[in-house]
Amino acid sequence: HRAEAVEDLAEVHGRHADTVVSLEQKAADAQRKLAAKEAYVEEMESRHAQILSQTERSVATQAMDHTATLSSVEASHTAAVEGAKRQAALEVEMRHRGQLAELEADHTEQLANVQLEAIKTTEHHASRLAEVEDRAAAELAQTKADHQEQVDALNGGHALALASG
Repeated sequence: HRAEAVEDLAEVHGRHADTVVSLEQKAADAQRKLAAKEAYVEEMESRHAQILSQTERSVATQAMDHTATLSSVEASHTAAVEGAKRQAALEVEMRHRGQLAELEADHTEQLANVQLEAIKTTEHHASRLAEVEDRAAAELAQTKADHQEQVDALNGGHALALASG
């Protein structure tokens, strides 16, 4: 009986050792899966940071473009106003010299040309500004959508990882 008991004990000990080895393997597998999931999360966070950085740079560039366009419009307007002031001063001087009739015709034509040019320039710059703003809004919306899609994918992957882990 003693030999049988020793044999049974050895068999139980062997099964216990197999169970311990199996559990250690499962724990190592789980540890590897967790490390892989953590690396994936870190990669997604890095990608999100890159996208955010690119978006910030794009918005800053567009803001500088807007500022340059506005400065150009202001400069054109200022030049038109200064031109009109110079024409008015010249008109007074010419009136004093007795040449008012000729100057008025010239001035009227020049003023009309300046006003027309100012209107064209203002319309052109307003159109360009609207295009830049539309493009910037579309790019920002797309970047936000892409970012949200990646966040959703990451959250879904994380939830799946947690559920399966």
